[in-house]
Amino acid sequence: MDSTVVVGAGPAGLTAAYELARRGHPCEVFEADHVVGGISRTEERDGWRFDIGGHRFFTKVPRVEDFWNEILGEDDFLLRPRMSRIHYKGRFYDYPLRASNALFNLGVLESLRCVGSYAWARIRPPADRSTFEGWVAARFGRRLYGIFFKTYTEKVWGVPAASIQADWAAQRIRNLSLGRAIADALTPGRNRKEITSLIEEFRYPKLGPGMMWEACADRVRERGCAVRLGTRVERVRRHHGRLAVTVRSENGDIDGDIGGDIDGDIGGDIGGGTGAVRPHDGRTVRAEGGIVRPYDIGAGRSEGGVVRSHDIGAVRSEGDVVRSEGGTVRSEGGVVRSYGDGSVTREVYCDHLVSSMPLTALIRAFGPDVPDAVAEAAAGLKYRDFLTVALVVPERFSFPDNWIYIHSPEVRLGRVQNYGSWSPYLVQAGRTCLGLEYFVNEGDDLWRSPDDELVAFGTRELEQLGLVTPGSVQRGYVVRMPKAYPVYDAGYAGNVEVLRKYLDVEWPEIHPVGRNGMHRYNNQDHSMLTAMLTVENIVDGARHDVWEVNVDAEYHEERADRKRAASGTGRDAPVLLSDAPASA
Repeated sequence: MDSTVVVGAGPAGLTAAYELARRGHPCEVFEADHVVGGISRTEERDGWRFDIGGHRFFTKVPRVEDFWNEILGEDDFLLRPRMSRIHYKGRFYDYPLRASNALFNLGVLESLRCVGSYAWARIRPPADRSTFEGWVAARFGRRLYGIFFKTYTEKVWGVPAASIQADWAAQRIRNLSLGRAIADALTPGRNRKEITSLIEEFRYPKLGPGMMWEACADRVRERGCAVRLGTRVERVRRHHGRLAVTVRSENGDIDGDIGGDIDGDIGGDIGGGTGAVRPHDGRTVRAEGGIVRPYDIGAGRSEGGVVRSHDIGAVRSEGDVVRSEGGTVRSEGGVVRSYGDGSVTREVYCDHLVSSMPLTALIRAFGPDVPDAVAEAAAGLKYRDFLTVALVVPERFSFPDNWIYIHSPEVRLGRVQNYGSWSPYLVQAGRTCLGLEYFVNEGDDLWRSPDDELVAFGTRELEQLGLVTPGSVQRGYVVRMPKAYPVYDAGYAGNVEVLRKYLDVEWPEIHPVGRNGMHRYNNQDHSMLTAMLTVENIVDGARHDVWEVNVDAEYHEERADRKRAASGTGRDAPVLLSDAPASA
């Protein structure tokens, strides 16, 4: 039977692994991080749990809903109210925006200025409406654009709003203008479907989204498929008609996926090692003076730094060579090399590879011989990275929102989550934890700052905004999430198409799935759907085009069933002009 390697243990990767495992198709999952879930993980520190980015469990895809219900029981979910607001200059504004609330908070004078700015935009609209700035200013006036659109958008994407193409605004703010908003406020019930159709509550795993993916990983293992954490895919090549995948385990610990494995701390020359060799059934052999001596298991011998096993579990005598230069080695087959830094590499053979690793990393794994056009397309894909500073505060600083958008330009903070509003099981009695979210580029000043400096920085910004009083922060934690958002610059679609065609023609047994695997700004449910359809392609010989899986053309959390033509770009995200800088 064909076997499959799954790269990545986020929603897409684990969905693929579970669908394969429950259909009896052997697979093995390799995850570079030390926790499952990807960006949908739950980070735990000292009993506090953090949801990285906030994940409402809502979907219009029935099979995704069924999957969630199969992995977790009804008692594992909470039903939570949906609430978000905008914080600007010390005031809270409803989100989605309501004209009456916005104009009341802005005050009479500023409201008149906004209305005047809107009137002028109607008379003399911006000459260039091909950008986000021009498009929004034409519909709301420059003053409201500056208050409610410019700052937050620039925080998220790290480029001037004038560098973002208008397509994104047209998708995300469609059917809205100040004139319509005022008319709706003055005539209650008129054209309110856009707001009332938003979901009012959603399901949420009581221990955070990672609870779903930790349980899914356990189910995959229970069905006999391995999930390897701290293990990165470094190289993909062909070998005798199959795929050969080189993986590196950072902790020097590579388990075997079938039968037994060899486990030993082998120092320098294996002949002098004293580490234990343990197969899966618990029986032990030890290296003693150059001989691997078995205890109720077949023999193996160390010869010049090479251990050849004879009948130890699934380890085959002629093909299994362990080269040791320090560190721990476990292997069931192939060639394993252990390095002085404690890491270990081995090569795994498979018939299919399901990849949720970033497209850029997948292309690099093919080595230097890819066509220049393909290498250039991969290098042209960019990402936006994500940083969470979680601050523990007394419960009196809690708020009912799932999160608050920070539009105030005087701080770099983009959004604040209240983990206690997501689930009381994420926090501790008498206190809550606020997650300060910063949109960054990997390697910039915030990304490189030590954790204690980031905690102090976040504390100052939270105090500056008036969301907590000085001295109220009790402790803090930092979580960094690289490549959280694929960037849609002007060249991304062409680059993705080059890579897609290259994979289709040269590597048809490799199947990209998920957000980073396909460089598409999808939510977890649609990432899961790409994995489900991919498994049907592998196991059943189906011919689904997973690139056609699209997040709702409408706003993702609307209940309305109106249909629009799919844009083919995944979840709406801004398209940047070609000269806009972004993270590589």
